Amino acid sequence: MLEELKITCNVLYTNHTALDTIPPRLKKLTLAFPARDSDMLSITRYLDRFIHHAYLKELVIHFSGIGKMDHVLHAIFRLNQLERLTIFDDKWDYSPTILDELVKGCPQLTHLDTRLGKPPVGQRDQFFETPATFTVLYVFI
Repeated sequence: MLEELKITCNVLYTNHTALDTIPPRLKKLTLAFPARDSDMLSITRYLDRFIHHAYLKELVIHFSGIGKMDHVLHAIFRLNQLERLTIFDDKWDYSPTILDELVKGCPQLTHLDTRLGKPPVGQRDQFFETPATFTVLYVFI
């Protein structure tokens, strides 16, 4: 049984049915590509299909230059079974409430690794104000 799946731009752009792939015992999902704003709805729908997928414990998202990931983030907040989350996007336009929403939406989360874009002016310190129970927390700003 497939336990780890990585979908890259080569796969997604040559085979649009890649986002129909939901292995029944998938534990780790990696999405790695220079996503376009037009891809966000498809990716959000794909992640929503994992809401009741008990086996998915780790999600890695590596987008390049998206900036606005609101819909994708809200889909992640609904994945309450996640234990590990990694998000890389150097253009990510995030808000200081993201950790709050992650803590509420993903109570099993023990490992968070983010590589974020530039925080809004005056909000860098606010990102760290959220009391969380992460075992491992990596935040690169």
